[in-house]
Amino acid sequence: MIPQPIPPRSTREFIRRAVRGEAHLWQVWWLAGIPVIAAATWLGITAEDLRYDEAHFGGAVLDTVKFMLCLFWLVAAWRCSGNAGNGFWRATGRLAIALSILFVGLTY
Repeated sequence: MIPQPIPPRSTREFIRRAVRGEAHLWQVWWLAGIPVIAAATWLGITAEDLRYDEAHFGGAVLDTVKFMLCLFWLVAAWRCSGNAGNGFWRATGRLAIALSILFVGLTY
């Protein structure tokens, strides 16, 4: 059963619903994904700057935070992929998420 699009009252409620798999896939993929990717990009650039300045441990810590942030988002998206409108988008979403997890694992 696809949940009704009830707007969340807060960001915390949206995250809670996404983690439980109760949000719509498009909401988790786009509304949460754009800020997550922006933050991951910033973390990656900052990690490289730290490594350039010989602070390798700091770069490794930021890479770990970046990896965990992306993994958290992709797991939430996977849990919400069952809430896609039809079977085509459910399968397409899960394929995109699986490829993204593979990409995240290989690049971080």
